[in-house]
Amino acid sequence: PTAAPGVAIVQRTSGTTGTHRAVAIDHRRVLAQVAGLAAALQLSPADRIASCLPLHHDMGLVSAVLLPLCCGIPCVHVDPALWRSDAAALLRATTEHAATLTWLPPSALSRMVRRVNDRGLELSSLRQIVTGGDVLGHAPAAAEHTGG
Repeated sequence: PTAAPGVAIVQRTSGTTGTHRAVAIDHRRVLAQVAGLAAALQLSPADRIASCLPLHHDMGLVSAVLLPLCCGIPCVHVDPALWRSDAAALLRATTEHAATLTWLPPSALSRMVRRVNDRGLELSSLRQIVTGGDVLGHAPAAAEHTGG
């Protein structure tokens, strides 16, 4: 698609590196981000996304709204409040909808590794878990994987 002039979205920064602020993002940059992700992930019409990210969060907005909308990829969204109380909710949605992609910050992925022990999940459709958004050190990840 051709980018229209002007602001597409106003995104509130996380405040990780300073004070929260609003950042205006133009259409060209939004479309470039979506096109770059689609190429990097090698999206195809067979892909399906499962997400539990809040839609006001930049990772949730891009992965669960803009990418599926612009690329015609179905997306199932698990309410973040449900996921916080039931860490397996996203994995059940992945199983039920045969999702091929999901996005999680490393801390959320660690939470699922620690709390989910459901052998009835069928995750063979999942070809990528995309992580980003916060830092997870090597030692905590190894301890969670080994149960330490």
